Amino acid sequence: MYAETVRRWWNGSWGRLNRRDVYVRTDGVSFEVEVRLGGANGHRWRREYTLAGTRSTRRNGTSRPTRHGRT
Repeated sequence: MYAETVRRWWNGSWGRLNRRDVYVRTDGVSFEVEVRLGGANGHRWRREYTLAGTRSTRRNGTSRPTRHGRT
């Protein structure tokens, strides 16, 4: 679990079809990037990185969200 949300971006659109959220969280050793397409109940993509950037761990087996947010 990550202790601190370092950055959050939202595209300013409401509704499950248009909303996009990006979160960057850290625990001081590694960080996580989470992309949400369609709000809290929409599709979610996460990826973990070390601060050195030498290794990444995929949680859900995909490297990036697809065009429609489906993984």
